[in-house]
Amino acid sequence: MPAWIPGCIPMNEGKYGFVTSIYSIGGLFGSLYAPHLADTRGRKGAALLNCSGFILGPLVMAIAWNVWILAVGRVLCGLSSGVVCSLHPVFLLTWEAMVLVPIYLNEIAPKSLRGAFGVVCQIFVVIGITIAQLLSLFYSTIPYWRFILLFGGVIGTTHLLFLLCACESPKWVALQPGGQARGCAILRRIRGEESDHEVREWRRRSLLPVDTDGPTSNSQSLSFLFLFSY
Repeated sequence: MPAWIPGCIPMNEGKYGFVTSIYSIGGLFGSLYAPHLADTRGRKGAALLNCSGFILGPLVMAIAWNVWILAVGRVLCGLSSGVVCSLHPVFLLTWEAMVLVPIYLNEIAPKSLRGAFGVVCQIFVVIGITIAQLLSLFYSTIPYWRFILLFGGVIGTTHLLFLLCACESPKWVALQPGGQARGCAILRRIRGEESDHEVREWRRRSLLPVDTDGPTSNSQSLSFLFLFSY
């Protein structure tokens, strides 16, 4: 460890409570901003931008030399967590309702599998929390507690790399001006089947003009390109 990074950051009860709660405050503002971000930047675009907090937050916390720097890292993580998750009003002690993730899953999954996708997502959230708690039992000592925090940045970086290979939400693309053909191409690439009727239904519900002839053959041939372009 560099000499300017202390092995431990002394905190009284007030500072400890401040550092603990500041994460939830960041999550509050992140969850409030999430719908606007997802609508303006797209689901994939919002998720890519959100990775910055998941990468920078753990890095700042891992090198924090005082309470205030640690709090900055907590706020960054809280903002990004708030974009991905929102606090369910019934289960006040758990991150129960997701914001960005279920929107994306709901828009790429067939109707018959949407419920399963939502359940699996929640299960893996709980598994991730359990793994983090187990790691803290063995590594919450000097100086390993910093490595646990830094590992969160590794997960954020991995998430970013996988997102670069993901497609944009076909529904979001289809609802953009002139986006029906592109939305059909992305949805067909994801599911491997004809789903143009679903895209047309999305546009009808949003009171947008619908091309009843479907996408052109040129848009079909470029479906692989659309997968990585949106």
